[in-house]
Amino acid sequence: MPANNSTSGDFPSDVRATLTINLKAIAENYQNCTGLAGGTECAAMVKADAYGMGMEQVAPALFHQADCRKFFVANLVEAIKLRQFVPEAII
Repeated sequence: MPANNSTSGDFPSDVRATLTINLKAIAENYQNCTGLAGGTECAAMVKADAYGMGMEQVAPALFHQADCRKFFVANLVEAIKLRQFVPEAII
């Protein structure tokens, strides 16, 4: 059977799903990555609304909990939006 790559419009209306984002785990993963990088400068990619997880939650968690100071986005609109949530960050 081929994979179903359909959009949510193809599901029955009574189907519900919940995605729970663990911001502490995201911050810890970033810290683990920076530790493995051996002093190399690191940044977080938060384009497309932090890949659908919510830029307004993810970016401040990375900034305050994981000491992430540099962020990448896809375009100027995303950069302007991100600036609202982490004004001191390098974007």
